[in-house]
Amino acid sequence: MKSNFEKDPSNSQAATSYLMFLARSGADLQLFESVCLEWQKALPADKKHIATRALADHLAESEQYDRAREMYETILDNLTGEERVHVLHNIAIVYDELNMQEKAEASWREAYTLNSSNSTIQAAFSQRLANWGKLDMAVKVQPDVGHDLLPDGSDHRGLHIGHGPANHRDPQNGNGCCG
Repeated sequence: MKSNFEKDPSNSQAATSYLMFLARSGADLQLFESVCLEWQKALPADKKHIATRALADHLAESEQYDRAREMYETILDNLTGEERVHVLHNIAIVYDELNMQEKAEASWREAYTLNSSNSTIQAAFSQRLANWGKLDMAVKVQPDVGHDLLPDGSDHRGLHIGHGPANHRDPQNGNGCCG
């Protein structure tokens, strides 16, 4: 994988394969970052954000939330469509981890507005709203949240209401925090 990447650092498939290998093998963060930066340099200007996002996602996974936040913020304005939705979701998780509730809520609200049918966003946003004491809003985001709650605060799908943060380590697309 390393040799395929080194042959052509602009090859996104080789880069993501190598980065996934590094992440799964627990490679040093500095190595992961250097590969992302080399990949970013080799990409055309309109694709550089892909490598930045890969690094930001990995930083978030490594609980380096301040750095992840900075990187997400640098690319967010240039993103559209589902790519924007996924980064909004990821940055919302980072904001929440940094106790920046207003920014987290605003990011999830925008992501939800852009794609209200995304079940990952529905679950994460409604859970955070419930954790923040906004159960009425949580039910609007995911209407079945308030129904059939069990005594431990969970619903029939295992979504826990008011029992700590959702796990941001459930990747949705293989190279992201949640999306």
